[in-house]
Amino acid sequence: MKNGSKIIPLSDGPLPVGMKMLFCSANLKMQGDTAIYTVKYKGAADSIVWRMAPDGLLGMDALVLNYRAKNKFDGVYFDRPVLNFGFSFSFPEKNISGMRWLGKGPYRVWKNRIEGTNYGIWQKDYNNTVTGEYYHQLIYPEFKGYHADLYWATLQSKTTPMTVYSETDGIFFRVFTPEEQRDRESRGISVKEYPAGDLSFLFEIPAVNSQGTGGEASYIKINKGDDGFRMKLWFDFRN
Repeated sequence: MKNGSKIIPLSDGPLPVGMKMLFCSANLKMQGDTAIYTVKYKGAADSIVWRMAPDGLLGMDALVLNYRAKNKFDGVYFDRPVLNFGFSFSFPEKNISGMRWLGKGPYRVWKNRIEGTNYGIWQKDYNNTVTGEYYHQLIYPEFKGYHADLYWATLQSKTTPMTVYSETDGIFFRVFTPEEQRDRESRGISVKEYPAGDLSFLFEIPAVNSQGTGGEASYIKINKGDDGFRMKLWFDFRN
């Protein structure tokens, strides 16, 4: 995606996480000096409205799970059971040096491991800490994983900085994939906890049990007349 002559690094998204969505149509228009790109879908997602403001801010307004019979996608809306639910994007990890954010921290979380985090403005440096595997360098708190109740976050980088703001309460921010998950995948162990992509904005994340494997999943039920859920985010790629 381009903003004037500048290439915005957020790409290959939004990818549906835990749900089914199929592109139907798109419409581009100007509203004053703001470009508005509306995409309609079948499935769990009804629409995503993108707004490019003249100051360079990119807005995303996604509407999901508002029941519409005509929007059935092979009779399936979402995964059963639901481990993660929301959207993912690809984002370059190699130049990230740290993260500063407003939300619950400073630790990463699971759905049943949120106690011990507190609201605040937090800062942590990039690391690949693998807890329990001491051949890795241990730097705490761990950088990668799920973060609770995002209000804003800045991924710090000399080349690809990004700040995201959330207008939606209770969003989980997944930041890359922890190294221990990649180690497990390389050994042929199934890993279900983390969705595709690099950055995710999620209504739901999985629990974890004491052995580190997946815990209880969530279940979603939608009915005719439901208003659905909105996810409203703003992305800022300016240095």
